[in-house]
Amino acid sequence: MLTPMKVFLLLLLAAAIWYGFKFWRWQNRFRKEFQRQMEEAAQFSRPTSPTPPPVPDTGIDDLAPCPACNTYGVPGQMKSCGRADCPYPG
Repeated sequence: MLTPMKVFLLLLLAAAIWYGFKFWRWQNRFRKEFQRQMEEAAQFSRPTSPTPPPVPDTGIDDLAPCPACNTYGVPGQMKSCGRADCPYPG
């Protein structure tokens, strides 16, 4: 005999199966759309040439410390800091 509790549980089970199936379909559709977008993005991010483009000269020089006063300057352009033991001219 069908009691209201059995009917309620049967409806609850049917709803759980129905919404579980809908969620599973939504998840598969979402996964396929995500994979498609990732493949499209991978096409645009692939380099067109095997060699990287040349790096432009920015004119940046490395600095070297002065052995006398420990200030930094461009080698070859450093001038004397005024100390008696400074190795740079003038």
